[in-house]
Amino acid sequence: MENFDDIFSKYRNEFDAEEPPENHFLRFQQKLKKQNSSSKQLIIRYLVRFSAAAAVFVFAFLLFQNTSGKPEILVSKLSLKDISPEYMEVESFLESKFTAKYNQFVKLECKETIFSKDKVINDLKEIDKTYSNLQKELWKQPDNERVINAMIDCYRSKEMILTRVITHIEKNCS
Repeated sequence: MENFDDIFSKYRNEFDAEEPPENHFLRFQQKLKKQNSSSKQLIIRYLVRFSAAAAVFVFAFLLFQNTSGKPEILVSKLSLKDISPEYMEVESFLESKFTAKYNQFVKLECKETIFSKDKVINDLKEIDKTYSNLQKELWKQPDNERVINAMIDCYRSKEMILTRVITHIEKNCS
């Protein structure tokens, strides 16, 4: 078998006989550019697909977290003020009554051991949790009068608890 260099040197004149057509290099460069741009488009397509898949994965993860008893991320809450102007007025009135009673409660002091502000605050927090659940329920059923009335009752219960505690403190700790 002949050496590669020997073959080239032997047939060199035949290799150099033909010249490429005019604008050959220009067309070659254009084809290369086109090929490079299509590979960039291919990369962009893969990135878009990957991003879409990642978004679906994140959404599914958040949805799973939401239904597995952990903190709710996707569930919206609706308040009475979002239902109608009348309920907005009712909620505003009840909130102001509660705030006034709460401020009065915080200022009171009692040396008796039968009274615990922490216990009262914990009870109020429990009612707030119930109210929060009712807000979620109201989001699902905005026209449900039973849910609306239960939300109003939560405000009334909080105010009633504070009224009783304040009365008790004023009677026994003066």
